[in-house]
Amino acid sequence: MKKLFALCLIGLSFYPIYAQKTTELPMPPEFAKAITKGTRTTNGFPGKNYWQNHSDYQIKASLDPATRILKGTETIVYYNQSPDELTQLVLRLYPDIFKRGFQDDGSQGIAEADKNETGVLLSKVLLNGKPAKTQRKGTNLFLPLAQNLLPNSQITLEIDWQYTLPKTTHIREGTYFNTSFMVAYWYPQMAVYDDIDGWDELDYTGQQEFYNDFSNFDVEITMPNSHLVWATGVWQNPDEILKTEISDRYRKALNSDEVIKIVTKEDHKKGILTLGKENNTFRYKAANVPDFAFSASDTYLWDMASVVVDDSTKRRTVVGAVYHPSSRDFREVTSYARQCLNYFSHTLPGVPFPYPSLTVFNGDGGMEFPMMVNDGSFGDEQAAEVTAHEIAHTYFPFYMGINERKYAWMDEGFAQFLPNDMEFFINERTFKPQQDNAEWFIGFISRANDAPLMMPSYKLSSDVYTISAYIRPSQAYAG
Repeated sequence: MKKLFALCLIGLSFYPIYAQKTTELPMPPEFAKAITKGTRTTNGFPGKNYWQNHSDYQIKASLDPATRILKGTETIVYYNQSPDELTQLVLRLYPDIFKRGFQDDGSQGIAEADKNETGVLLSKVLLNGKPAKTQRKGTNLFLPLAQNLLPNSQITLEIDWQYTLPKTTHIREGTYFNTSFMVAYWYPQMAVYDDIDGWDELDYTGQQEFYNDFSNFDVEITMPNSHLVWATGVWQNPDEILKTEISDRYRKALNSDEVIKIVTKEDHKKGILTLGKENNTFRYKAANVPDFAFSASDTYLWDMASVVVDDSTKRRTVVGAVYHPSSRDFREVTSYARQCLNYFSHTLPGVPFPYPSLTVFNGDGGMEFPMMVNDGSFGDEQAAEVTAHEIAHTYFPFYMGINERKYAWMDEGFAQFLPNDMEFFINERTFKPQQDNAEWFIGFISRANDAPLMMPSYKLSSDVYTISAYIRPSQAYAG
């Protein structure tokens, strides 16, 4: 932890390094106010009065592969650990980005066919068992409170909802090969209330990513018996779902240093991989994580292994790859992922990988979630690089709780820098990521659209965002 914290302090020091010629370091007034309150400091440490809110989620959801309709019901217990009386609650309805007429930032190219009239359809919203007043604006849901939520108290929300997963648009989630799915940004989620900005009311417009409380999840996902489900957390009931021979391989892989093929082409040829029920309910639990995502497929292959991430306790993390049979580069991804966890845990940053499992799903692009990764198939040349980058995000932003909506450079820059030496190690080809980054940076710096590092990420777009979030900070981390 000391090594990781040192890196955080290095990152926080970039701004004052360039401001040493001034007599006083400029400071946003909201941050100065937090210092006065004792929740923040100027040295990167939390203040003596620092606090965070959190939630407990219980979610039951079903996904119909034919219609792509996801239906869910959730109970959220929200804990107000702040010293403030809250007059409202704010939740995020991410799929409202697909609602016709919503002004996204254009960065993701939403297909017209994926737009709809309703976005997230809410059929029930209760606060402490009573119907709630609701106000929707952009991708946020506002719930005014009849009585203020007092400090050190809690409130229970019950929400029923549904929406249709996009068919052709892939904004970190989507439908692949018609019957395989990566499902993210999918449930009504509590927004963050913090000591700097109060409620985070920024709309989700397609580019900005994570800023979430650390919360606990107990999730049940029901699908037809043709599909398997992989998700954030620890799978609670594999023996209730998998056929015996598949279950035996799964159990063996939990403690195996060698990659074990859990589901093969031959298994698919034989037919159903699960026991004889018409539908299966997969249950996953995750503690103290900022988000929950899941994937599902009826055609993908599945490899698994594990690796010791903590020498003192011998704790292992299970790693796996779930991929389309045509994605030849994914045959090595479980091995790459295993080596990533070993390197990150024991070399740089030298902090044991914090989660019990990690699954790399073969979808599109490159996107991280707690214990889940959504990666496209890029061929052997980039498989190691993309795998390493997305797994590195486990530390930044997930482990450190970074506000990526405002300061994407803190986690994207770290994830761009951290795997450099390791990528050489796991891939023998000629690969020069740091040199490539430097050449790109040199060609961009000091131009008219070169933005300061501390410019809020939600204000940036296109190449300006890429340079500010990825390239510039990775060069600074590399020294």
